[in-house]
Amino acid sequence: MKIFSLVIVLIILFILVGVFVKRRSIKIRRIKKEFSVSNEKSIMESIFHKNFLFFEHLNNTFKEKLLTDSYVLSKLINIDGVGIQITDEIKYTIFGLVGLLILGDENPDYFPNLTSVVVYPKMYISDQRGQNKSVNLGESWNFGVVVLSWCDVINGTQNFSDGHNVALHEFAHQLDQQSGQADGIPVNLNNDYYTWKNTFDKEYNNLLREMENAEHDSIDFYGATNKAEFFAVCTETFFEKSAVMKSEHPELYDLLVRYYRIDPMKIFSN
Repeated sequence: MKIFSLVIVLIILFILVGVFVKRRSIKIRRIKKEFSVSNEKSIMESIFHKNFLFFEHLNNTFKEKLLTDSYVLSKLINIDGVGIQITDEIKYTIFGLVGLLILGDENPDYFPNLTSVVVYPKMYISDQRGQNKSVNLGESWNFGVVVLSWCDVINGTQNFSDGHNVALHEFAHQLDQQSGQADGIPVNLNNDYYTWKNTFDKEYNNLLREMENAEHDSIDFYGATNKAEFFAVCTETFFEKSAVMKSEHPELYDLLVRYYRIDPMKIFSN
């Protein structure tokens, strides 16, 4: 009887998930259609040209996709300010950086677990329940919330070559957390799971060794904190210091090319 009840529950959950996915897909198609006839595109282009130094290097296909995906994300995910008013510049800059992470995905799921982005004007004191208070630039919470300091987001966009970008970092954590836990193994690895784990374990241990020996690396040593931070820091390095990363870590770089389905060295140099 217990097994039968469990089967019924699983069937109901499966149906509910299917309904949610279908409704979300319909909503995304509606948003894309809405964007095609809205005047938001010109507003977004102006903001992207101002804040994204890489935008002018993208070809027209990638420009259009980044604009569309960013708009979709802005309609699917709530964004609220604490001590700061959310303007078009703040909204589209943040979702533009999120869109960069799915730029190579022809059919992205648009971060289905991410429900809210909270923006502070600058560094803030975190008071997440169950944790000690600390001063932060950004956070990614397991229950679908990203918190960001706007000052540090915009600083990261103005210097897109130093390997530090708080928005890319925190939204990379969301990709990691979609799998259920932040362990450096993000969702949708498909057949790359074992290659990913072996390569990341090796590269992570190498970073630990380099830090202990006070050696230099293009990957910031904050990535040695744990494997979740390693993935987030590697994502920052991948997009912002692609040439150096490919030179120093070719195997890791190629793995990230396969995961993100784009090669920053190519798309940012057109």
